[in-house]
Amino acid sequence: MKDEIAPGFLIAVPQLLDRNFFRSVVFLIEHHEEGAFGVVINRPSEVKVQELLDNLGLKFSTTDAEARVMIGGPVQPDRCLVFHTEGCGPGDSRALTDSIFVSSTPNSLERLYSRPNPHAVWFAGYSGWGPGQLEKEIGEGAWIPASIDESIIFDVDRNTLWDRALRGIGIDPRFLVRGAVS
Repeated sequence: MKDEIAPGFLIAVPQLLDRNFFRSVVFLIEHHEEGAFGVVINRPSEVKVQELLDNLGLKFSTTDAEARVMIGGPVQPDRCLVFHTEGCGPGDSRALTDSIFVSSTPNSLERLYSRPNPHAVWFAGYSGWGPGQLEKEIGEGAWIPASIDESIIFDVDRNTLWDRALRGIGIDPRFLVRGAVS
């Protein structure tokens, strides 16, 4: 089960009551024998992207004054990753798919924000699993692995993203039965 689920989505079932992951959609970036990591893509924080840029001393301006930093997960909440569609520059971005890239360096952010209206989503922290942990959770039914739906990653309506991700794989969320994850 290793590489075929990353990159991909992990969609939490309603029984997953952990406050970090309840009704979450995770973009799984890596999955290998040492573990897995990704970011929750539907948990907006109270922090505006422009506030974060200002606090970091970066002189970039966002076009969406209300854009929020996403809570990517409980691990290292003081570190940021940025998903974008601008492509890779030499050594400053990593391709996650053919059209989604991740950056975290000041050089990559300067290049990204030098363009008008960049499609970008900021994540503070990430979600991580140790060796065998994610496989166990999937086996217990806590997560539904799915292919990436690129149309919802940059969507600003984060409140409907979980529902849309499930419907995108043919599951009507109304028919998921709440109960305990074993």
